[in-house]
Amino acid sequence: MEEVFNLHDLDYGPTAGVEAAYDILVRSGRTPSLDYFETSWDWDGTAGDALEDMACLIEMQGGRARHDLIEKVLACHERDGRIHHTTDVGKASWCGGQNSHVSCLHGDKKRSGGVTKTG
Repeated sequence: MEEVFNLHDLDYGPTAGVEAAYDILVRSGRTPSLDYFETSWDWDGTAGDALEDMACLIEMQGGRARHDLIEKVLACHERDGRIHHTTDVGKASWCGGQNSHVSCLHGDKKRSGGVTKTG
C-alpha cells in the first residue's frame, strides 16, 4: 500500500487526527498520555477488491485514485488472481480523569504495510 500511496503523492503513515486531538487536549490544559500498542492484520482478496480498497483509502486521504497506477502495482503482486498484504497498525488511546468531557479517544497509527505475494 505504501507504494500506491507514494505514486499518488500521499504519505503513508499515521492519520493526522490522533496527533491533532492530542495537541488540542494539551492546549486546553489537559495532561493526556497516549498509549500505543501494535497489532497487524492480513488481507487476502481479488485484485479487483484490492483496487477498490486502495482507491477508497486514497480518497479518504484527500487524493484522487488513479486506477491505472494501482492496477500496475497490483499486477506485480498478483498470484493466481489474488492479492495478499499485511498491515501493521498502532492504536492510540487517551482516557480523561475526573471532570473530563471526553472519556476516551482512540485512533489508528499506520506504521507500515506492504503488498506481498501469496504462495
